[in-house]
Amino acid sequence: MCYRYYFSRDEIRLRAYYYTAASSKLAELFRETGKELKNSGEILPMDTAPVLAVDRNGVERCFPMRFGYLMDKGKPVLNSRSETAMTKPMFRESWLIRRCAVPCTGYIEWDHYTDSRGKLRTGDKHLITSPDEEITFLLGLYRMEEGLPCFTVLTEAPSKDIVQIHDRMPVILPEKHISEWLDRNNDPSEIIRNAVTSHRVGLFSETAAI
Repeated sequence: MCYRYYFSRDEIRLRAYYYTAASSKLAELFRETGKELKNSGEILPMDTAPVLAVDRNGVERCFPMRFGYLMDKGKPVLNSRSETAMTKPMFRESWLIRRCAVPCTGYIEWDHYTDSRGKLRTGDKHLITSPDEEITFLLGLYRMEEGLPCFTVLTEAPSKDIVQIHDRMPVILPEKHISEWLDRNNDPSEIIRNAVTSHRVGLFSETAAI
């Protein structure tokens, strides 16, 4: 799953993404709603964060977006299953024309295990990154809600490095393929099939500074 991730402005390229998103007119609109663009640290549900997408002219840009689709009742929808997103009414249109990529240091997950009484418990907290990449890119979908963009993170079955922690993980794509994912003319299913997450993701325990 992906219910939170980490964004560090200490990383030069992530800092550049932040300033690009902060200069957008959308940043001011978010500020007026009390959800100012977050500049660093853990990105939590309903936070506003920098996200890559294409504009109306098909040009790749970084925009502020809120983490989570709102529902009439209940909690925000943070994740969408990559295997079924193309068939679900909530995600189908976004799957075709509103795809995005979330630049970050890595995503955060906890160990999940069953205790002696059969209850599901959480254990150690981990920061999971792409070890061969300067930045980790999580694939996502977005839509407009009350004039503001919000996004969900696509998930898939876990890689061999993650399976002992959780039964789902975000879809992570190498940076060289991100533009292909954002291009509305491409087939998202084909790009998802070419994702090499299972061979690229390493596991690191979270440090005290995070």
